Amino acid sequence: MSLKTSSDDNSTVSTQKKIYKPNNPLTRMDKRGQGMSVSTLILIILGIFILVVLILGFVLGWSKLAFWIKSDNNSGDIANKCEYACGIQSQYDFCVASTKLTLPEADLAEADKATGYKMGTCKFFATDEYYSRVGIQDCPEITCA
Repeated sequence: MSLKTSSDDNSTVSTQKKIYKPNNPLTRMDKRGQGMSVSTLILIILGIFILVVLILGFVLGWSKLAFWIKSDNNSGDIANKCEYACGIQSQYDFCVASTKLTLPEADLAEADKATGYKMGTCKFFATDEYYSRVGIQDCPEITCA
């Protein structure tokens, strides 16, 4: 059985369980669909992270972004750089600009094993007795002073 209180109160009181139940339709709204699930939030955060990594990779360059990926041999890159300098006949890049040659420790000269690399120009690497075997070619079109 339920007792009705005054007409302007809009609520009923159950005499059996003494539970207050409002009759206002605005307070009885369905609460489903409000808020996001945890998996949706995780996917949004993951998507934003991937987007930021892609933007940084293309803006800064992938070699700067992936600093933990280091090769212990950059002789191929230096050979390409020296070949390009020879192709455009850039005397400065071939004869003056110093380059850091990184090789595995077994391929370095004894004096360079402590540092793990050798600094030199394209001309040096192309004509040196020890480092000429790395694959950097001399450029006969450029005369170094």
